[in-house]
Amino acid sequence: LGISPWPVPVPPPRAAREFEMTLLHQSATAALMLPQILPIGDIDEDLLEPQEIEGRLPDAISPIGRQFMLAGLIDEWISENPQLTLAQEIAHSAQQIEALAISMGELIDGLETEGISLEALPKAFDIDLAIHRDAILGLLDLVHRRLPARLHDEGLMGSKRWRSLLISLQAKQFIESPPKGPVIAAGSTGTIPATRELLKAIAQLEQGAV
Repeated sequence: LGISPWPVPVPPPRAAREFEMTLLHQSATAALMLPQILPIGDIDEDLLEPQEIEGRLPDAISPIGRQFMLAGLIDEWISENPQLTLAQEIAHSAQQIEALAISMGELIDGLETEGISLEALPKAFDIDLAIHRDAILGLLDLVHRRLPARLHDEGLMGSKRWRSLLISLQAKQFIESPPKGPVIAAGSTGTIPATRELLKAIAQLEQGAV
């Protein structure tokens, strides 16, 4: 079985490895020319055409780096709001600050994945416990005002935003510079906006299939 190096975007990255092993198994040969298997959401910036990127994208912040950055912002909020009950409760508990930073990071990941600005952070919580609602909203407001500036100062950006931008650039490249052969997107349900954009671009190609 000979396979030309066609682009085959698949969900990342385990599915790419499993797809590769399946092709090798089905071929029953010692050597095989595999397609260009592209894990969706794990695109290498260097694979994109240089003209598609005005300069290079900032690096994506690491999960632990973002966690420390958020913990620092929580400390700032505690210092600026010593009168609040919530601030008093977590002020001397590194474990609670860490847990809050992790939860806030997960929330930010969700917003970035859906392409929603950090400005939506204060609106993201509808908390019934009135005693902490205003405090949480105040903390979220501080984070949405200061986190982008901190990331910019470090030359970094959110990892999920970075991923979505690369996927969107890949979609744009497929449309503006269509590959000469088939492009087959497999296994993705397009659950996030950037992936849907990519699948739509592939479906519009003359030899594209989803």
